[in-house]
Amino acid sequence: MSPSSATSSYDCSHAGFGQITVRSHGPQVTFPELSYAYPLKLLSPRLEQPGVAVTYMLTYGGGLVGGDRIALAVDVGDETRLVLLSQGSTKVFKTRPGDRASVHARQCSSENIQNNTRTTVQRLTAQIASGGALFLLPDPVTCFRAASYHQVQTFHLATNASAVLLDWVTSGRRSLGEEWVFSRYHSVNEVFVGGERIARDALLLEDEESSVKPFSKRTLRDRLAPYSCYANLILYGPQIKDIIRDLDTRYQVISLYRSSEPSATLWSMSSIEGNEGRMVRVAGKETEDVKDWLRNGLTGLECIVGPRTFSSAPTMSPPTSQTTIIPHSQKPLVTRTYPTESQLDDVIQSTAKAQKAWARVPLKDRIAIGTKFTEEFQKLSDEVPLELTLQMGRPVSQTPGEIRGFLDRARYMLSIAEASLADVSLQDTDKPGFRRFIRRTPQGVVLVIAPWNFPYLVSINSVLPALIAGNAVLLKPSPQTPLTAELFANALIRAGVPQDVIQVLHLSPELVTRAVQHPLLDFVSFTGSVAGGQAVEKAATEAPGFKGVALELGGKDPAYVRADADLDYTAAEVAPSSILRVYVHESVFDAFVSKVVEIVKKYKLGDPTKPDTTLGPVVSLASAERIRKQIADAVKAGAKPLIPEELFYSDDIGKLVGTTYVAPQVLVDVDHSMDVMKEETFGPVVGIQRVSSDEEAIRLINDSPYGLTVSIWTNAQKNPDSQEAFLKIVDEVQTGTLFLNRSRRCDVLDPALAWTGVKNSGRGVSLSKFGYDQLTRAKSVHMKIQTS
Repeated sequence: MSPSSATSSYDCSHAGFGQITVRSHGPQVTFPELSYAYPLKLLSPRLEQPGVAVTYMLTYGGGLVGGDRIALAVDVGDETRLVLLSQGSTKVFKTRPGDRASVHARQCSSENIQNNTRTTVQRLTAQIASGGALFLLPDPVTCFRAASYHQVQTFHLATNASAVLLDWVTSGRRSLGEEWVFSRYHSVNEVFVGGERIARDALLLEDEESSVKPFSKRTLRDRLAPYSCYANLILYGPQIKDIIRDLDTRYQVISLYRSSEPSATLWSMSSIEGNEGRMVRVAGKETEDVKDWLRNGLTGLECIVGPRTFSSAPTMSPPTSQTTIIPHSQKPLVTRTYPTESQLDDVIQSTAKAQKAWARVPLKDRIAIGTKFTEEFQKLSDEVPLELTLQMGRPVSQTPGEIRGFLDRARYMLSIAEASLADVSLQDTDKPGFRRFIRRTPQGVVLVIAPWNFPYLVSINSVLPALIAGNAVLLKPSPQTPLTAELFANALIRAGVPQDVIQVLHLSPELVTRAVQHPLLDFVSFTGSVAGGQAVEKAATEAPGFKGVALELGGKDPAYVRADADLDYTAAEVAPSSILRVYVHESVFDAFVSKVVEIVKKYKLGDPTKPDTTLGPVVSLASAERIRKQIADAVKAGAKPLIPEELFYSDDIGKLVGTTYVAPQVLVDVDHSMDVMKEETFGPVVGIQRVSSDEEAIRLINDSPYGLTVSIWTNAQKNPDSQEAFLKIVDEVQTGTLFLNRSRRCDVLDPALAWTGVKNSGRGVSLSKFGYDQLTRAKSVHMKIQTS
């Protein structure tokens, strides 16, 4: 069929035939034709996105039966975007009472496949004009027992048109034992650009005996196991270049490997038409696994079709639950279900109501409850380490440091609460007959969004001070560490904090946005990535009114080792830990690097639940691949790795590729053209760069988008000049916290100091007396007592 005739061959007087013609006139989108005949139904809701139309393809009765024929012609005009959806999966039945396959539909058939009146046939032919785009995002096809389904979809694009074309199928009703038990599924997709075919994809699933031994007795279910959903995705055109680029980036960091258990999702990708398009195949153990992949892979569509349109696509609808995967075993640990929007609204309303009563509780009583909380949490200290290790992978031997730091911070913030929250008297400067003071009043309802890497240490910075100050708290943990928030909240409740005053919420990104924008939410404290912080800030600024937002974001924490540093002490502290990039004076460079390498080679990489393990897995397979890529890219650019990976192979974990175990690495000959010196790593990798002076070190330290902490290593005890040099550096570097001869370990951070950052490390303050300032509002009171 030629492009010009692509939409002119269907007669919509026949059963099951339909036509969509859509055009743009400036920002307005119109449908010159939107026609259909039973059993097909087309609906076009009004969504306020200029230049974008949405149409749902439906069938009466919620599915198709044997003999049904559906033929849909689509014509997308110049500079017009059409999002084509289905509402629920396309269910294909063999037959059912009241079989509706009409005589008219059967008479329309002329192809061999349609000679079988028990086969359901669906055709879609689309033409997309210059500058136009078609986004075909249906829910999957589900074939029931003994059903037969044949689909042909043909797309004709002008040379600068764009398309995202999704075709996917599920195994059937697994709850009823109907897994890959249909008779036949055959789908063909062809894409033409400028009249030339650039892609043809066919998927044939047929439950028939194979003539090849030993597969002759294997059923379709046996051949496709353990996966229950398969998707094919075709992407092409200028409007989706950013999506293609993002997929390319993701694809570069996946690897093929042999593992003990198949992964939840597999995917592959290839180029089409030079480098203008992509063909992607995805397989998932569950339909939700593929849906999650599609939602993440096609996130860029939100900017093209608009947020409301994007979220209206069932395929892109937000998930309803989250599952935490144990990093070292890759097995599920816990699953938590998200609240509905109305349930979330109810929680926020109940929290806002409870906050008013909590704020009236005397400060001394709130402090007493906080003290009781530290006692309750101390009782749990034996069960916390293993539970935390299973969630985020840190060796169980190292977890007590986080618990110790958690309690130290809690006790300090309680010790300064009364002074920090007391009225600020101006009595010394009051005029006769006047009294003035400044009162600290609670913000109201505070949402604390905690990260996975130090979930207890970070959340205590805001949660406990917020409660002591009279706020109510909604605590949203990372999906990787959900149990930490639940344990934290339970200890608070046992200590006497009312249940509605501290509530744990497990939320999807969409629900986080809803919570941030809720009119009863007053303040947000977020710790996480730069992108996450930007999303939270954007949601807050777009909400009615003005909300307070505190952001603790990324960091690429540097260390500078001066010529007089104690090398043995410094090497032990700086070896891959929270220090991410190191600058060493050239006079001690070789000696320092040698000591670090010697220490790192003694690490024991393995099962984090074993007490002798000193280095566990990273948090996820994706994180492991990103770290390996960062190392590989640096080496390719000239860096020299000093730690052989094979030193860390073992009988338990074998070779490391394809696992969450990443061998520690020390890189030299690095520079700031490499991501390993500029971007966050979240893994046991350190780059060490030679410098010739304090001035060069300061310049490199500041050459970063981040500014969280800096550590300087010098012998201030023996050399007074070194202490003066450190104090000079304090004034020159761009950071939130400076350490002298200390690293930013979880049990080192002093809660009497303000925890803050600059540049992309965020804004706001936690800990110290300034942490209370952030969680309260200043209310000025000016009294004229004497009136005569």
